Amino acid sequence: MTRYIVTCDYCQAEANLAQPGRFCSPRHRSYWHRDRLLAQRQRLAAEADAALRSGDVLKLEHVARETARLLAV
Repeated sequence: MTRYIVTCDYCQAEANLAQPGRFCSPRHRSYWHRDRLLAQRQRLAAEADAALRSGDVLKLEHVARETARLLAV
């Protein structure tokens, strides 16, 4: 049986898996995706605040489109 040595994208630990993957456990996979979504939300909130402060409609429209794209996933 083939085993795969991978480095987990979440904890950076090496794992010996039966199939190729990016994470050492399903829990670390869910943590990685959760952290990624939180970072995207924080970035969009900061961009929205900056667009509202500047009054730039085009920036605000860009943030709205990015937010809709994120929610559509």
